[in-house]
Amino acid sequence: MKDLLLIDGYNIMHAWADIKDQISTLGYDAARTSFIDMICNYSAHSSFDTIIVFDAHMKKGNLEHTESFPPVKVVFTAENETADHYIERLIIREDRRKRDIYVATSDAMEQTIIFGRGGSRISARELERWVHESRKVQRNTMDDMSNQKNTIAGSLSKKTLDRLDDIIKDLRLEK
Repeated sequence: MKDLLLIDGYNIMHAWADIKDQISTLGYDAARTSFIDMICNYSAHSSFDTIIVFDAHMKKGNLEHTESFPPVKVVFTAENETADHYIERLIIREDRRKRDIYVATSDAMEQTIIFGRGGSRISARELERWVHESRKVQRNTMDDMSNQKNTIAGSLSKKTLDRLDDIIKDLRLEK
């Protein structure tokens, strides 16, 4: 079973400069979508099951709902429930004997509560570094793959290639 990474969505979004810029230029919906995409890409290559929790406590009549963006689960809290409260409840429910729980937040009070409940804290800056490093690794892997010869000749031995060259030369001479 993978370790669990819980992310306080809006808290982390406001701590990352590039996402904050997107909020001011594109709006919350587009910035949130971009953020979720980044976390999905990271989580696909990480050792975590990941849940992003977004506050919806200010929305009248909002019911808690979950959306799945494999490998990430996104939770929107119910009216009158903060992401912090949802995360605290989830930490209590999870069996920490089976896996470690990490919470990404910059909220100092939440960090204290997380420690008290047996979880570990990841700062916004640390999570951002992990995401960017993962992106670099993915980019390098893609570059390496595109630089390799994706031809039949690229997978044949030198001896076989030499033999094929001889056959081609013989065919040309027969004409």
